[in-house]
Amino acid sequence: MKSLSGLLIGLALGSLVLCGCQPASSDPAAGSSATGANHDHEHGDHDHPQSLAEGQEVIGKLFGEIRAAFEKGDPDAAHDQLHEVGHILEGVLPDLVKNDAGLSDEAKSSIQACLEKMFDEFGKLDDQLHGGPEADFAEISRVIDGALQELKGLLP
Repeated sequence: MKSLSGLLIGLALGSLVLCGCQPASSDPAAGSSATGANHDHEHGDHDHPQSLAEGQEVIGKLFGEIRAAFEKGDPDAAHDQLHEVGHILEGVLPDLVKNDAGLSDEAKSSIQACLEKMFDEFGKLDDQLHGGPEADFAEISRVIDGALQELKGLLP
């Protein structure tokens, strides 16, 4: 029985190592910020932003692609970009904020609030792609544009 337990533990650990960058937390990729379900793709095949400024630039670029898809009436074309934005906003940038010794606690709190605002808005767009209500893209776009400008102003 002890051998079977050891084998099962070994298999479980091995599968964790092979899974890559797939946090169990929720993000717009999960379809709903309330579900906590994993999304269906890995993140090990690309580089993550290494700084908050780089993250802000990447989100801005991805949002441009998302905006183009929604404005063309083809929101499904933005699905991968929405998942990537969710991953960056929930997994990558919060870690960069937390580990940035040059930011005051107040700055960290303001930046985190900005990230959460964008995460919520991008989540509304992703929810639409997963059968949720149609999103008011003009309003969501206004909020995201404002949050990106706010974030830019908060960065050193």
